[in-house]
Amino acid sequence: MPPSVSYLTTHYNTAADLIARVGMELNLGVQTDATTSTDPLWQQLVRLSVEVGQDFMRQWNWALMQTTYNFTTPASPGTPTTPPPFYAIDLPADFLRLTPQTAWNYTSQLPFAGPISPQVRTWLVGRVGNSVTLFLGFAIEQGQFLVWPNPPPASQTLFFDYTSKNWCQRAGTSAVASRYTPGFADAGGGTTAFPYYQASADLILFDPFLFSRALKLRWLAEKGFDTSRAQADFDSAWDAVVGSDRPMEKLSLNGSGTGFRYLDGTWNVPITGYGS
Repeated sequence: MPPSVSYLTTHYNTAADLIARVGMELNLGVQTDATTSTDPLWQQLVRLSVEVGQDFMRQWNWALMQTTYNFTTPASPGTPTTPPPFYAIDLPADFLRLTPQTAWNYTSQLPFAGPISPQVRTWLVGRVGNSVTLFLGFAIEQGQFLVWPNPPPASQTLFFDYTSKNWCQRAGTSAVASRYTPGFADAGGGTTAFPYYQASADLILFDPFLFSRALKLRWLAEKGFDTSRAQADFDSAWDAVVGSDRPMEKLSLNGSGTGFRYLDGTWNVPITGYGS
């Protein structure tokens, strides 16, 4: 379940508010909605705000951006060509990257094997073919989730967690489907191009203080100004926010406890005397 509108509006700021706050700190004046400004300085600040968001998505698996993708193999998957390629399923439109060790076959209650390397993938196709029907392995290539063997077992419910690339929330909504990535639009009759948010009231789904510190640092660096103080402020904010983004599991040196053993001879490593 996504967080409520109330939660989102009390924990995150709008694009207009964040950009205006940073603009004031940089002595750019007062601007209610920088996304509509024709001032080159404000336009640059808006553009940099999009770059900051894109950088954040590449730097950390934010808890708020985690979601699950569910799909089911067909009851009659069909006959593959020879040699049989992997069975391809389109990834979600907002897919950024897979959350490791989350791909499961719910029907058989077993994890997927993988991600399979290109070398193993070609070996499976060339040497093993589609003679195996129970084992499920996967790879991700060219915007698709590839399942082996092909055809896969029929009517299998599969799922995995992934990081969504969408880091803005349309104003007044809470559904994950209402999130999107800011793009580019033309203003002034197509003579000036600058990034935009669908509306200035849209929420940026990053910690407001961290985002504003990053945007200020980026603008100062672009202008060639001294960034030592801004860098220290950003580093401090990053450590605090990332450290509290999600509860961390306990680490044990003796392997005891109730944690699931993901790396084990019966799951990931062939039974060949490994470790003995």
